[in-house]
Amino acid sequence: FVPMYVGEVSPTALRGALGTLHQLGIVVGILIAQVFGLDSIMGNADLWPLLLSIIFVPALLQCILLPFCPESPRFLLINRNEENRAKSVLKKLRGTADVTRDLQEMKEEGRQMMRE
Repeated sequence: FVPMYVGEVSPTALRGALGTLHQLGIVVGILIAQVFGLDSIMGNADLWPLLLSIIFVPALLQCILLPFCPESPRFLLINRNEENRAKSVLKKLRGTADVTRDLQEMKEEGRQMMRE
Protein backbone atom coordinates (compact mmCIF):
# COMPACT_ATOMS: atom_id res chain seq x y z
CA PHE A 1 0.00 0.00 0.00
CA VAL A 2 2.84 2.41 0.71
CA PRO A 3 4.05 2.87 -2.91
CA MET A 4 0.50 3.54 -4.08
CA TYR A 5 -0.07 6.12 -1.33
CA VAL A 6 3.25 7.84 -2.04
CA GLY A 7 2.38 7.97 -5.73
CA GLU A 8 -1.01 9.49 -5.03
CA VAL A 9 0.16 12.21 -2.65
CA SER A 10 3.36 13.13 -4.52
CA PRO A 11 3.56 16.11 -6.86
CA THR A 12 3.50 15.00 -10.49
CA ALA A 13 7.08 16.10 -11.14
CA LEU A 14 8.40 14.03 -8.21
CA ARG A 15 6.08 11.02 -8.44
CA GLY A 16 8.53 8.68 -10.17
CA ALA A 17 11.49 9.54 -7.96
CA LEU A 18 9.49 9.26 -4.74
CA GLY A 19 7.89 6.03 -5.92
CA THR A 20 11.29 4.36 -6.23
CA LEU A 21 12.23 5.24 -2.64
CA HIS A 22 10.10 2.37 -1.33
CA GLN A 23 11.97 -0.18 -3.43
CA LEU A 24 15.29 1.43 -2.53
CA GLY A 25 14.39 1.14 1.16
CA ILE A 26 13.62 -2.56 0.72
CA VAL A 27 16.93 -3.21 -1.04
CA VAL A 28 18.92 -1.29 1.60
CA GLY A 29 17.05 -3.17 4.33
CA ILE A 30 17.96 -6.51 2.73
CA LEU A 31 21.60 -5.42 2.50
CA ILE A 32 21.66 -4.40 6.18
CA ALA A 33 20.01 -7.70 7.16
CA GLN A 34 22.61 -9.64 5.19
CA VAL A 35 25.45 -7.77 6.88
CA PHE A 36 23.98 -8.26 10.36
CA GLY A 37 23.40 -11.93 9.51
CA LEU A 38 27.11 -12.59 9.15
CA ASP A 39 28.42 -15.11 11.68
CA SER A 40 30.73 -12.54 13.22
CA ILE A 41 27.93 -10.01 13.89
CA MET A 42 24.54 -11.56 14.74
CA GLY A 43 24.36 -14.72 12.67
CA ASN A 44 25.15 -17.13 15.47
CA ALA A 45 22.98 -19.48 17.49
CA ASP A 46 22.59 -17.02 20.37
CA LEU A 47 21.71 -13.82 18.49
CA TRP A 48 19.63 -14.94 15.48
CA PRO A 49 16.32 -14.62 17.41
CA LEU A 50 17.20 -10.99 18.14
CA LEU A 51 18.08 -10.44 14.48
CA LEU A 52 14.74 -11.93 13.47
CA SER A 53 12.80 -9.81 15.97
CA ILE A 54 14.35 -6.51 14.77
CA ILE A 55 12.00 -6.57 11.75
CA PHE A 56 9.08 -5.82 14.04
CA VAL A 57 10.41 -2.33 14.85
CA PRO A 58 9.71 -0.72 11.43
CA ALA A 59 6.44 -2.64 11.10
CA LEU A 60 5.27 -1.39 14.49
CA LEU A 61 6.39 2.14 13.66
CA GLN A 62 4.41 2.05 10.41
CA CYS A 63 1.29 0.78 12.19
CA ILE A 64 1.56 3.55 14.78
CA LEU A 65 2.11 6.35 12.23
CA LEU A 66 -0.45 5.19 9.64
CA PRO A 67 -3.49 6.77 11.34
CA PHE A 68 -1.76 10.17 11.20
CA CYS A 69 -1.40 10.08 7.40
CA PRO A 70 -4.05 12.09 5.56
CA GLU A 71 -6.28 10.38 3.03
CA SER A 72 -5.12 10.50 -0.54
CA PRO A 73 -6.44 13.61 -2.31
CA ARG A 74 -6.76 11.57 -5.53
CA PHE A 75 -8.94 9.03 -3.76
CA LEU A 76 -11.06 11.77 -2.20
CA LEU A 77 -11.55 13.60 -5.50
CA ILE A 78 -11.82 10.77 -8.03
CA ASN A 79 -13.50 8.00 -6.02
CA ARG A 80 -15.51 9.91 -3.43
CA ASN A 81 -16.04 13.17 -5.34
CA GLU A 82 -15.16 15.22 -2.24
CA GLU A 83 -13.42 18.20 -3.82
CA ASN A 84 -13.33 20.36 -0.68
CA ARG A 85 -11.66 17.64 1.42
CA ALA A 86 -9.24 16.86 -1.41
CA LYS A 87 -8.34 20.54 -1.66
CA SER A 88 -7.82 20.77 2.10
CA VAL A 89 -5.54 17.72 2.13
CA LEU A 90 -3.58 19.04 -0.86
CA LYS A 91 -3.03 22.38 0.87
CA LYS A 92 -1.71 20.55 3.91
CA LEU A 93 0.56 18.25 1.89
CA ARG A 94 1.91 20.91 -0.48
CA GLY A 95 2.24 23.65 2.13
CA THR A 96 0.66 26.21 -0.19
CA ALA A 97 -2.81 27.66 -0.61
CA ASP A 98 -2.82 27.45 -4.41
CA VAL A 99 -3.52 23.86 -5.38
CA THR A 100 -5.79 24.52 -8.36
CA ARG A 101 -3.28 23.10 -10.85
CA ASP A 102 -3.02 19.84 -8.88
CA LEU A 103 -6.80 19.62 -8.63
CA GLN A 104 -7.17 20.15 -12.37
CA GLU A 105 -4.64 17.37 -13.06
CA MET A 106 -6.56 15.02 -10.78
CA LYS A 107 -9.88 15.92 -12.40
CA GLU A 108 -8.39 15.25 -15.84
CA GLU A 109 -7.02 11.94 -14.60
CA GLY A 110 -10.49 11.04 -13.30
CA ARG A 111 -12.07 11.91 -16.66
CA GLN A 112 -9.52 9.75 -18.46
CA MET A 113 -10.24 6.85 -16.11
CA MET A 114 -13.96 7.17 -16.84
CA ARG A 115 -13.30 6.96 -20.58
CA GLU A 116 -11.38 3.70 -20.20
